[in-house]
Amino acid sequence: MTRRHPSLGLLLAIGVSLMAAFLAMLLADKAATMVNPSLEPSRFDDARGYQIFTSRCEVCHAKVEGDLSRMGPNLGRIGAEAATRRPGLNGPEYILESIMEPAAFTAPASAGAMMPANMVADLPDDDIRNLVAHVAGFGAIPNDEEIAALVIRQNVGRTGPKLVVRRDLLERGERVFREKCQSCHSVHNGAEHLVYAPAIFGVGFEDEEWLRDSIEHAKTPVSERYRSTRVVLDDGSVVVGNVIERSAETLVLTSTRPQDRGEIITIDLLDVRKNAKGQPMLTEVGLPPGLSDVVASLTREEIDAVVALLKAFN
Repeated sequence: MTRRHPSLGLLLAIGVSLMAAFLAMLLADKAATMVNPSLEPSRFDDARGYQIFTSRCEVCHAKVEGDLSRMGPNLGRIGAEAATRRPGLNGPEYILESIMEPAAFTAPASAGAMMPANMVADLPDDDIRNLVAHVAGFGAIPNDEEIAALVIRQNVGRTGPKLVVRRDLLERGERVFREKCQSCHSVHNGAEHLVYAPAIFGVGFEDEEWLRDSIEHAKTPVSERYRSTRVVLDDGSVVVGNVIERSAETLVLTSTRPQDRGEIITIDLLDVRKNAKGQPMLTEVGLPPGLSDVVASLTREEIDAVVALLKAFN
């Protein structure tokens, strides 16, 4: 049996080919890095920054450009815009100030509610930089040198009362909210969730006594958007709902009655009972039917539990 061994020339050719391929890969990586600097590894922990943002910031700030469903300003392009917000501050400095001293500057498109100043009170400096680096990457490539140079003052954004809640109180508040409040109030802030009553997203920023008073005295003036209208038809039936649209011939409502809540009802005004002047009898009743009974059924302990839940939403 004869075994053939590769010649020295063949081995050299293979070696040269492998070396050429290796050099080509290095050059390609270098070229890609020059075109897209984001391929350079960051010295900061983006996974940790993402974790902090998701658990502490995302409830109020959307990071998808164009998403206006949150209470706080949209951050979709904050990495690109931060350096233009405050004269004398670069992008990471502005982001850090917004986190540690939110009252220092009111961002464009802010809903008006002030962000708490102690959102990162318990975080070490490294985690604050990780958060800044993560946010600075929204719509831009973070500048590691600027982030590393940030001066994080220990006496800023580290003080203030911390929210202390009892789990049993929150669980009770959630049960009461689901049973007696959620049929009208949504926890979301999107327009599709604002049919019967204001969404409670962000309401926890309000004073605790104001929240309690709003529950106990729900008959206070209701925004026109949520006032119910009572319509009596010629056949004696009654429809109650929020007016969506009205023309010379028809009236369109979203029913607020418990038995058909949410149903879209179109009424021919010719079928509506008329008053002495021949006008359709449309009576604004303000609060949805049955709300007074719901409020009256709440015990002091249930109200305390709901208030605790609302405060904890933030």
